[in-house]
Amino acid sequence: MWTRSNLKSGAKSVLKSNYWLSLAAVLIVNVISSAFSGLSVTGIRDYMTDYTLFMQGAMPIEEFQNITMQMTGPIIRSYIISLIVSIFIIVPLSVGRVKFFLRAADGENSLGNIWNGFKTNYTNVVWTMFKRNLFVSLWSLLFIIPGIIKAYQYIMVEYILADNPDISSHDALIQSREMMKGNKWRFFVLQLSFIGWVLLGFITCGIGLIFLEPYMEATYTQFYLTVKSQGITVQAAEA
Repeated sequence: MWTRSNLKSGAKSVLKSNYWLSLAAVLIVNVISSAFSGLSVTGIRDYMTDYTLFMQGAMPIEEFQNITMQMTGPIIRSYIISLIVSIFIIVPLSVGRVKFFLRAADGENSLGNIWNGFKTNYTNVVWTMFKRNLFVSLWSLLFIIPGIIKAYQYIMVEYILADNPDISSHDALIQSREMMKGNKWRFFVLQLSFIGWVLLGFITCGIGLIFLEPYMEATYTQFYLTVKSQGITVQAAEA
């Protein structure tokens, strides 16, 4: 049975020899994701600025109504672009980041692994993550708590795909569900155990969070590898 202390010790051991490379991997993925996200939400951001002015009484209602009519089309386009960017660019990058940390845990330190989501069965990675996110979103629309539970049920899909990009979407979802049986609350507590460091990161205007992220990701990778080592397979899940 794993403990938070063991997982964090394993993460520290991995980062001891490649922390700065891990930080570079996190920064590259975050910068690229932020750049594409920023391009896709410009119209929405501008409209929210006008909305704030209206709510503060600094803009007449007639002017705000005209802006709303003019911005409806651009906002819809921005949302569609944002969705496309997330599905086809940000998601594979996220899987690639996980791949980097999985390889790092095996002693392979290469920044090239962050592009793995694009290079290895890209279509399957995109489709599987789309299904995962769709399931979680639909459950969240129905009820908040079940949505959160589903999010934790399928939280390992990224790791499973990074580890085995050829696995079918059906099997990846099943395997994540089986891996998280009895572990959802424990994984939540594992995430919560970083709260002190996260608060410290906010105090430093977010700079501390940048340096914390490799440690968190390495710890979650240790979780995946530990639970995987318990012999949970798709075949066992379906039996």
